[in-house]
Amino acid sequence: AVVSTQSTGEFSCTVSYHIIVCLGAMESPYFKKVKASVEDKDKDKEQKEKDKQREKETETMISSTQPQPAISSSSSSSTTQRVCEKLQNGVIHLKGFLSAEEQVHLWQDIKQCAKSYAPTRARNAKSNFMKIIAFNPKKQAHEIPPMFMALTVNAMNFAHTQDATIPPTYRIDYITSFKYPVKDGCLTAHCDGVLGWVVLFSLGNTAKFWVQGPEMKKKVTLDFESGDVLIFNGGTEYNIQHGITTISPQTCPPFLVDELKDERVSIQFRECLRSDHKPYYYGKEKRKATG
Repeated sequence: AVVSTQSTGEFSCTVSYHIIVCLGAMESPYFKKVKASVEDKDKDKEQKEKDKQREKETETMISSTQPQPAISSSSSSSTTQRVCEKLQNGVIHLKGFLSAEEQVHLWQDIKQCAKSYAPTRARNAKSNFMKIIAFNPKKQAHEIPPMFMALTVNAMNFAHTQDATIPPTYRIDYITSFKYPVKDGCLTAHCDGVLGWVVLFSLGNTAKFWVQGPEMKKKVTLDFESGDVLIFNGGTEYNIQHGITTISPQTCPPFLVDELKDERVSIQFRECLRSDHKPYYYGKEKRKATG
């Protein structure tokens, strides 16, 4: 407050002077820095509130997915039960791992994340799919829905109880999602050539997904259905060859058919300890691939 015993004119000048000084201070670098700091704190608070709400939703969604004993594929034909199919050491197919609610929630999260990514076509002419998500968890942790990580950790924990060669936890270095059309959707035969564990979820129509590893006498073709999970190590020394021959039409579950009637979507959570394809970036450090 400005107090003056002078004339009205002098009082007006004093007030004007103080207003000018205040306005000038607001344009100073210090004031701008303080203002930016307050705005950042407000944004962080808003994001934390959103994260807490999402975490509550995630806890509710995954409450029914705690690890259960493995069920032999020959002892049950129910698609609502988890079936653990061990193809060889370190390669596991978990059938019916995700509930219907989890599949819907996962697809909604993928769809939301895909809005910030420009889709790209398969680089290999013999494959037919679109990449719709690419995340670096180190740099984009705030953009990744909690359910992504929760389901992945749950899948690894459960797989470890069935195969001790699979660790209960691992480092997720990047997340990618792909969309395959029912018509001509395919993935050419390959070994990833990226050392590290990968957890692969499938949604929508069923993929005819084949796998062959060094301990397998011949390749095995899986009906990789919506809600299934495949876990293996993509390193060259593990030599897990795999691919997709076709996407089976009219196999999408009813709760996803409105949006994935003619498509199959996958999302993978990959560890990258070494890439044998090319130098790659992790954080700020450029690390070259080694043999």
